[in-house]
Amino acid sequence: MRRAGVGGDGLRIRQEVKEQIRAALVQAGTELIEAQGLEATTVEEITRRAGVAKGTFYNYFKTKDDLVYAAVQAAAQGWEEELEHILAEHPTTFQRLLAVFDRILRWVEQHPELNWIWLMEGLRRIREPERQHSPFREILRRIFAAGQAAGEIRTDRSPEDFAVDLSGLYLVHAARAYFLRQPRLLRETLVQALEVYLYGAAAASATAPAPPAVHGSRPVKTAAVKPARPGASDGKPTTGTAAAREED
Repeated sequence: MRRAGVGGDGLRIRQEVKEQIRAALVQAGTELIEAQGLEATTVEEITRRAGVAKGTFYNYFKTKDDLVYAAVQAAAQGWEEELEHILAEHPTTFQRLLAVFDRILRWVEQHPELNWIWLMEGLRRIREPERQHSPFREILRRIFAAGQAAGEIRTDRSPEDFAVDLSGLYLVHAARAYFLRQPRLLRETLVQALEVYLYGAAAASATAPAPPAVHGSRPVKTAAVKPARPGASDGKPTTGTAAAREED
């Protein structure tokens, strides 16, 4: 019995040491990459700052990109913990999505280089099994599921489909802001794109046409009303094309 206990303690201590080394590598790597860029940062510099041998790096990460991706995924896990507050604090899907994007964009403004590496690594890993769970996409999925449960969002598409749409929308606008070197532009363009996605591109006075039938699927009729546009003076829904459409 004593031997088993000592062995168990030894395993626990070794695991704690591994976690400490991994955390030290992540911290050293992200600090150096943000300061001097991914290409200019070497594995040797990262391990020297972390206080470990160069070969130790490869016990935890294959590449520097892997290190950054792991760091951002860990941060995104923390964002998931804020979701319950966001769902309770904001009553509409638009407001909830905007609160999530605001939270993420605060981080992006501080870490533009890490965000870009994370986005590119996410695309590269799109077919990898571990990529199937994205904390960011899971947050979006839960928001759309809540919107469907409240009758605010159309139900002919799954919450996962909506989350994939919004992930793609974020990627496009994040890439544009990154290449223009205007990170503060990202929020403005995202808010505009998000409103168009949820409420439609048609002018307020226009009559939205029925969506075309898609081969192999049943037609979807356009709802007579939609969620109120942000800032509507009377708080009532307005008509037009919307992400909220009724099922037949």
